[in-house]
Amino acid sequence: MMVLGGTCTLLILAGFGLGIVALIGTRKHGAKGMLGMAIASTCINGIIICFMLIAILSFMKAAEHAKEKQQQGMEQQPPQP
Repeated sequence: MMVLGGTCTLLILAGFGLGIVALIGTRKHGAKGMLGMAIASTCINGIIICFMLIAILSFMKAAEHAKEKQQQGMEQQPPQP
């Protein structure tokens, strides 16, 4: 599962980077047919990256909250004889 997530992340970042390279390349090669695809690629991958960052931050906060709840539960348990 980790390999699949890493592969997807790598492809998204590569798409974003290649979209930027295509935007830069429109000066040299002309905008016909390439500009729209480059803008779309950069925007779509940028939005996906933003969603990934929001999800990662949310998961980190949820894990921290769960760890605090677990520690509180351990403190409240009476010692067993």
